[in-house]
Amino acid sequence: MSGPALTADASTFTGRKLDWLKSVAYDRRLLPYDFEVAFVIAQHINQKTWKAMLSDDAIADETGGGSTRNVLRARKRLRGVGWLNWHRTRTANVYRLLFDGVDRTLDMITASRDARRERHQRYKAMTPESHLDEADMTPRSL
Repeated sequence: MSGPALTADASTFTGRKLDWLKSVAYDRRLLPYDFEVAFVIAQHINQKTWKAMLSDDAIADETGGGSTRNVLRARKRLRGVGWLNWHRTRTANVYRLLFDGVDRTLDMITASRDARRERHQRYKAMTPESHLDEADMTPRSL
């Protein structure tokens, strides 16, 4: 699936974009600036067409002053790892978000969170202080 159904309502549209952004942010193959570029592009995605038309200059401006060369590098990395596709027109690039890896990445995020909670629970069970109630933790006068 390269894009959600075009008949999606606003909550589905926003939810899918947020899931996409969460997945891009989690992708360790990307640099922080790549996420900034992805965020700007996602902000401009049209709800009906699931496309955005932006120039590299506009993206550079909206990322806080990055160069167009850095925007191009970020776009290439995003395309290279499968999060973004685009084609060039005379005046701008037409972007399409790719959702193929979103579900798999969200599953990885969930598994990582569950493992972190499990480690925390094991640690909490081993710590003697975790078994004390509030009365035991109040300072005693000498």
